[in-house]
Amino acid sequence: MIAEKILEDNKSGVSYTEREILEEIEIIKMRLEKTKMNFDMSTDEILIDSYIYEIISLNKKYQYFLRLAKKYGVSATNIKTRGKNRFKNK
Repeated sequence: MIAEKILEDNKSGVSYTEREILEEIEIIKMRLEKTKMNFDMSTDEILIDSYIYEIISLNKKYQYFLRLAKKYGVSATNIKTRGKNRFKNK
């Protein structure tokens, strides 16, 4: 197993690994898609309001993790490449 570098967000005081950042982004994208579908199918006024607030919240969280990924240069290709390179010298 590769030891992953821990990235600390000084603003929030929370730390993540590169993989955790990418996983959070993927989870948020899936939740956003599902919430938007529920919003589109909903006819109840209270539920519509709820989905609007949830979409806004998820978008904010998505922006946060994208900003973290950009700040630390995290991308899926970086992690995949690093995983392949660990076997080359053996």
